[in-house]
Amino acid sequence: MKLLWAILSLPLAAETGSGAPPIGDVTVRISRGFATPPVLERSMPWRPSSAMGLLGRVSTVETAFGGAFVERINGIPGKAEERGGRAWFYYANGMMAQTGAGAYAARRGDEIWWDYHAWEGVGQVRALIGSYPRPFLGSAAGPARPVLVVHTPGAEDKAAALKASLEGRGLPDVRALPIHAGDAPDDSPVLAIGPWEEIAGFPAVRTAVSHGGRCGLFIDGDRSAMRVLDLAGRPRASYPNAGAIAAVAGGRSRPTPLWLVTGTDLDAARRAADILISRPERIRGMAAAVIDGGSIRPAPAVE
Repeated sequence: MKLLWAILSLPLAAETGSGAPPIGDVTVRISRGFATPPVLERSMPWRPSSAMGLLGRVSTVETAFGGAFVERINGIPGKAEERGGRAWFYYANGMMAQTGAGAYAARRGDEIWWDYHAWEGVGQVRALIGSYPRPFLGSAAGPARPVLVVHTPGAEDKAAALKASLEGRGLPDVRALPIHAGDAPDDSPVLAIGPWEEIAGFPAVRTAVSHGGRCGLFIDGDRSAMRVLDLAGRPRASYPNAGAIAAVAGGRSRPTPLWLVTGTDLDAARRAADILISRPERIRGMAAAVIDGGSIRPAPAVE
């Protein structure tokens, strides 16, 4: 609740732009409980605007507390619906925003994602995979820290291919490292490739795995299967010999993306890496995903 208040109760700023933004349209996505397909998704030409201003360009918004708190988007939640501790949260380029929606100046290429969910239990969902590769692109000047692609033995080629893919998108400093050598410096974005039970011991991953659904991981697993969790962190479906992609927030002094590119075994983790290398559009708009053969299963499970 405190985090929600800190994010949404900041003063509503005038629409404005800043700096030299990256090239591209802006996208607004609206969802409930991270369900796919979203309630609304729309891309539009960039013009100087806040995240709140962008939302108003594509939807009908009702606010409270002087315009700082989003009460309803396109009538959601309905006036007769019990709120039950739920609220609208927004994410900028796949990471929970650290400033109020009225104060966030959108840049060219930004993706602003609004989701309606409970702040207790899943209120710490701080990173999503469905905005890839935006979480790793950083500011117009590039990320402040190198992007680390760390891997277990046997995934060296996939780490190298993912490194090349990110470099092809304009990232100036991407490093592929064995996972034992890749204990991330503070605030470095990390993609960890390898079997679930192996990367779970990586220091930067251990805390995220132990928190499970409470930090929005929405998957867990072992050597037998990967499991899709629901919004409360409860297992809802199990997939043997499957891969998975999930995101949480790492970093100590500021939130940075920490991604798990994983699976029941090495082959499954390699297949998950192939999605990011060759077919990232397949995870668009998902909070997390399990790769079950040729199918992508979105997570969390939605009842």
